Amino acid sequence: MAVSFTCDDALSGIDRCTGPQVVAAEGEGQARQGTAIDQAGNEADTSVGEISIDLTPPSIAITSPTSGPHVLRSSVASNYSCMDQVGLSGVNTCAGTVANGANIDTASVGGKNFTVNASDVAGNPAMKSVTYSVQYLSTGTCLGEPTHQVLQPINADGSRVFKAGSTVPVKFRVCDALGTSIGTAGVVATFKLIQTTNGTVVNTVDELPVSTSADTQFRWDPTAQQWVFNLSTKGLATNLTYSYQIVLNDQTAINFRFGLK
Repeated sequence: MAVSFTCDDALSGIDRCTGPQVVAAEGEGQARQGTAIDQAGNEADTSVGEISIDLTPPSIAITSPTSGPHVLRSSVASNYSCMDQVGLSGVNTCAGTVANGANIDTASVGGKNFTVNASDVAGNPAMKSVTYSVQYLSTGTCLGEPTHQVLQPINADGSRVFKAGSTVPVKFRVCDALGTSIGTAGVVATFKLIQTTNGTVVNTVDELPVSTSADTQFRWDPTAQQWVFNLSTKGLATNLTYSYQIVLNDQTAINFRFGLK
């Protein structure tokens, strides 16, 4: 910023006049002095004060949302603030993706961004973003049965043994924060056999399971409000433990295993 002085004398005329004074340092209440001298040697002084320079953008603090994970359709209020350094111009605008105190977006699973934009009276802009995740309910119950784990007839602890060649129904439910069992398309991202165990010998595999029904992937049962995959064990060896992994579209996984005899 430059402070310019204009000098004028109607009698003898101006001899010297202070040129532009640059104010570059940040701070409030600064001043610059100007002097005029006419041809007769008369001198006059003036001062320009209360010059404030603000070069620093506001700071932004986001308390909520945290990185999470937050449960699908849960109520999570935003909480953020914007501040300018003492002695500078002060905050002019401070606005988040939603208004301060309003609920953030938890309507779908996945990674999301929450952004706050701010500016000070001097026009310096600032922006801060946080990334948070939204997932299905991972603990507790979903329609009276454990959520986010394999359901009967497979034991969650892996102790169940089935007869080789039989069809094993793989079932699970995931709920939102309201207790609704989620059956929208795309809940299951992948479903694979990941490991076989024979005593202490472990083999890592990466194979797609075989279905004995017309469906080639998990299907939604609207009556039982659960996901089902009819898993064929035909052709699988006996006296082995088979470990499977269901990866969901919220990036979490349901692991389970069972034996064959």
